[in-house]
Amino acid sequence: MKKILFSLTALLIACTSFAQDNDPFRVGENSGSLKVQEESNQPFETTVQRKKVQTSSKEAPKEEEKPAVTVNNPSKDIKVEFVSCIGNRAAQTFELTIKVTNLQVNQQIYLNSLLAYDNQGDENYAYGKNWEALTDVTVRQVFAFRNKVLPAKVDKLSVIKLPFVKFGSVEFRNVTIDWR
Repeated sequence: MKKILFSLTALLIACTSFAQDNDPFRVGENSGSLKVQEESNQPFETTVQRKKVQTSSKEAPKEEEKPAVTVNNPSKDIKVEFVSCIGNRAAQTFELTIKVTNLQVNQQIYLNSLLAYDNQGDENYAYGKNWEALTDVTVRQVFAFRNKVLPAKVDKLSVIKLPFVKFGSVEFRNVTIDWR
């Protein structure tokens, strides 16, 4: 008796699942949904990647987008934001502008010498600072890198390292220098 009930239940489920024509996930010619099919013996990820490449080539060419600056901030006591990196063509130097917000009780913040590595592999440095940081107050700081940098060769900094004494090092990656 159990076998018969089990068989009838399985048959009922199979019949009702195939008989639905109003399935919202059904992909058809006029359904307007994304149609992804697995091609012959290709993994699913490869197929989706190939389709994406084909559709992007049909789009109008866009203006070159600058990659965003990546900020690595290990501390939860301060918030460090990248503002700008502006180069002076005549002096062959650049300045980094950041914003630092103290998220704890009023304290002294010490920032040792900053290091920057450009896309040519050269090291540049700027002198650090210290200041009194009030709770939840954002302070804008400007650091001048005075090493000679050739604007014709250097357009991007691979990494800028800001070594805070109590909070660890904060890193900015993929920083584009705005030469003026």
